[in-house]
Amino acid sequence: MLALLLRRYATGLLPRYVMGQVLKAFVMALITMTAVFVLVMVFSEATKLGLTPQDISKLVPYLIPSTLPFTIPVSLLFAVSVVYGRLAGDNEIVAVKAAGQSVLSVLCPTLFLAALMSLGLFALNSEAIPRCNRAIKDMLYRNFEDFFFKKLRKSKEFNDTRFPYIINVTDVEGNVLIGPVIQHRVKDLEGPIWIDSAASAERAEVHFDLKKGVVQLTVDKAQFSTSGETPQLGFINEHTLELPIPNDAKEEPKVQELTTLELDARLADRQRKARSERPIQAGKAGLLIASGQLGLVEWPKVRETIANQKSWENDAYGAETEKHFRVSLGLSAFCFALLGAPVGILFAKRDFLSAFITSFLPIILIYYPLTLLGMNLGKEGTFSPVATMAAGNMALALLAGLFALPPVLKH
Repeated sequence: MLALLLRRYATGLLPRYVMGQVLKAFVMALITMTAVFVLVMVFSEATKLGLTPQDISKLVPYLIPSTLPFTIPVSLLFAVSVVYGRLAGDNEIVAVKAAGQSVLSVLCPTLFLAALMSLGLFALNSEAIPRCNRAIKDMLYRNFEDFFFKKLRKSKEFNDTRFPYIINVTDVEGNVLIGPVIQHRVKDLEGPIWIDSAASAERAEVHFDLKKGVVQLTVDKAQFSTSGETPQLGFINEHTLELPIPNDAKEEPKVQELTTLELDARLADRQRKARSERPIQAGKAGLLIASGQLGLVEWPKVRETIANQKSWENDAYGAETEKHFRVSLGLSAFCFALLGAPVGILFAKRDFLSAFITSFLPIILIYYPLTLLGMNLGKEGTFSPVATMAAGNMALALLAGLFALPPVLKH
């Protein structure tokens, strides 16, 4: 059955002609949109991190795949709006009907092409894009010393969430910080982040000891202070402070940097911990208390498990939402084409831009808001990510099935 449909709607002269026209318009739109997206992303990263042209040239190849889940569906929507609008405007759709063929013979080649693109997008989202995201991160943080000085020269502040210190400066001269203010931040097990000590100096000379994994700051005319129940104030001069360099190898990658197999593994791990770790610790503590061995109860471990419970649940929700988000992005190419092609035919007598905008409006007003809302609800665990991530594509399919396709298939 499938082979018959493919032979009829994807391999004949008419299907090849339609797919050829759609592909030409699609490639032109994709190149333009990808170039714009990459330029915006590069400009954003360059502004934020102070990247050099050499850094940017290394970054661009890894940024391109990350834009494709967003540029491919919109480029395909533009292409089908242009091509089907022209086909209908030139009465080629009428000619197809006069030859005794259904409009499906013109629509199905594009839908078949869109289905292939959806499969390709799903493959990209599963493997290539997470690896590119990880490569971008590795590239930006591989040379921490270079990143450290770039950040300080650009924004006069170094505030990396993985780094336990916040550093502000007036200026940077080579490896010397002018007017540095160094604040140490800590996070309670169940509380917010707060500053427990700070130091300010006229100058500080910076050296990186990569073997020890520390940044060494030799400060001059420095004053330090601590907070807490017994605050202290003092002065230090020609004293070397050692600040630990964050170890990226120890930091758990974000869900966007995980392949689908790795995402499944993390999801299973977090679900297991959220389901069993707290009962296990409670059971151990209960048995020890019941047997009169109160001193053997590992209270820090119990408190840590209780504190981590919510984190494990949130991680599980985030991993599952990301998994279904990738499926949703893949299906968007097919749903965009399903809506755009019949709208292009309906707008045959008008310009193609009107057809594109008419198709794009429900995507802007319905698809993307539903997808963003679904991501937030899924990550919070309010609703199942399966339903929330499918809502946007289902809405587009309903619009196409109820309003766009019936007038086109009517005659």
